[in-house]
Amino acid sequence: MRFWHSGPLILNELAQPSKSIGPEDVCPRLPSLRRYEYSQALKAWAAKHGKPITDAEANYRVDKAVALGELDAAGPVLRILGTRREEIVEAVMCTSEQYGMPVDRVEAERLTDRAISSRLPWPAMIFAAVCYLLTAFILIAA
Repeated sequence: MRFWHSGPLILNELAQPSKSIGPEDVCPRLPSLRRYEYSQALKAWAAKHGKPITDAEANYRVDKAVALGELDAAGPVLRILGTRREEIVEAVMCTSEQYGMPVDRVEAERLTDRAISSRLPWPAMIFAAVCYLLTAFILIAA
């Protein structure tokens, strides 16, 4: 069941924006087929490494990864801040194999290079944060 929260009337009372809130906004979930695929791939990966796990443990690990933001319907989500390129490549290969989407080293390096190039350098991020704070102070003071 979804609840709708209406906003104020805008455009001379011709439109009223609204926001729907449902259980999936509070507790993220994967589609059941995708969840099943991830849990089966995780069980196969664990068995391959000599540590077989049960269905309940695989489902728990998939749910935990979704709740922590490490996994979504498109696949694993990697945090790449503050790590070296080689570590990122290894993490891409390990995580993709763990969830049943193995990639070779060339593809992992291509994905890593694309992710690193799209990341802003730290001086630009600091400059943007300072500009944001100055704008906020100016708006508050006015």
